[in-house]
Amino acid sequence: MKKMNKTGKRILSTPKRNRHYSYGAYLLMFFLGTKVLLPLKFSGYLQPGHYGYAGSAWGSGGLRARCARHLQKKKKRHWHIDWLTSHATKITIAAFREEYECNLVQKLLTRKEVTTALKGFGNSDCTTCSSHLLVLPSNFSLNHLKQPSFLISQ
Repeated sequence: MKKMNKTGKRILSTPKRNRHYSYGAYLLMFFLGTKVLLPLKFSGYLQPGHYGYAGSAWGSGGLRARCARHLQKKKKRHWHIDWLTSHATKITIAAFREEYECNLVQKLLTRKEVTTALKGFGNSDCTTCSSHLLVLPSNFSLNHLKQPSFLISQ
């Protein structure tokens, strides 16, 4: 049965946090060997290269579920990043408990070799970042970020 308020409107509930899951942000690092067609909103192609995408996982399932989804090659294209991960190789995800994706983006952009890849990509709900998709150098390392809670590589 759906929950309703006094005026008869449906009450939308947020997923309950499960104490067994960890929540926070992640940095998805990947390589595109060929140019990839972008969603219509962006028109055109993203060129081959090394990229990083900062995302968050505060919903049901937490970080592990979100990271596992990004590693699937065949999936419904729900988020902007889904257009790229199905073509990506050398995928590594660094997860950070109790962190926010905008903090990751800002920390990464302090490095001169890290730049914004595509304005408006992956940050439709963000008012502080111009993009959550970044161009990374081929020799990128996580050394200047805090220790990740866990790493997953494909």
